[in-house]
Amino acid sequence: MSSLLKFILVCFIPVFSLNYLKKNKSVLDQDFYKIRYGTLYSNIRINQPGALNTNFVFCLRRFMLTFATVYFRQWLILQIMVYTYTTLFKVCFYISVRPMDQPYLNHIEIINEVFTLSSLYFIIYFTDWCANPELKSYVGELYMYFVIGIVALNFLLIVKEMTSQLLRKKYLTVKGMIWRKNAEWSKKAKDRRDEARRVKKEHEK
Repeated sequence: MSSLLKFILVCFIPVFSLNYLKKNKSVLDQDFYKIRYGTLYSNIRINQPGALNTNFVFCLRRFMLTFATVYFRQWLILQIMVYTYTTLFKVCFYISVRPMDQPYLNHIEIINEVFTLSSLYFIIYFTDWCANPELKSYVGELYMYFVIGIVALNFLLIVKEMTSQLLRKKYLTVKGMIWRKNAEWSKKAKDRRDEARRVKKEHEK
């Protein structure tokens, strides 16, 4: 009974969350909803069509992967098909919808999902279908470098975004300082002109 209840909750919560977000889409940008329910749509463009489906797609894919892993252990091809098509669907979703509010977040998600999709081609080498241990070792080493490359790429994208934000902030700070200096100089020049006119009028009198 407890397992059944957990199963129902796991299936019901993503559906309920998606339904709630769509019903309250017009007020999701208010502070009250951000404080209470902001984790449901954090970093998501709420006004982008289809973007609110992001967490539902995430949960649905995880559920299907878990289900395939647990119940399709005897059918490797079926497992690989579930893994492949669910990952491919998520890649298409991120490319077409671009749900994240920062471009680099969309890029990271797409890169990671493409990496996952590419990794599926290595799976067959680690099954009983491949009886060559040397080939398994070679593919495993190649896959290790592949993973390191993806981790490094993610790290570089994050560093690039952080650097861009810092430079943008520095640029806006310097621009603001220049603008204030120009405003001060303009004000002083205006005051000098006003003072010169006042003195000239006094002499004319």
